[in-house]
Amino acid sequence: MTRILILTIAIALAILTKPAAAQSRCAPYDVISAKLIQKYGERRAHGGLRSTTQAMEIWVNDETGTWTVLIITPANMSCVVAAGAFWQDWKPGLPG
Repeated sequence: MTRILILTIAIALAILTKPAAAQSRCAPYDVISAKLIQKYGERRAHGGLRSTTQAMEIWVNDETGTWTVLIITPANMSCVVAAGAFWQDWKPGLPG
């Protein structure tokens, strides 16, 4: 249930930030993921399909709370479509 909620929120963010995606930072997946790991200490935490031609991943740093949403194309290009702070993982069973 928690994963579904997280993915729903991430997809909503990706859809709502679509105009910003045109201005977002895009690069090959290896370049973006290396930067998220090395500069921000983030790890790939969640992901799923956004459409038949795009995947979506959420990267988080559990200690600092930073998070990043990526959209990945079949050509292995990744675009940062949203990022922020104070990421929280809600535990199942807690009132929402």
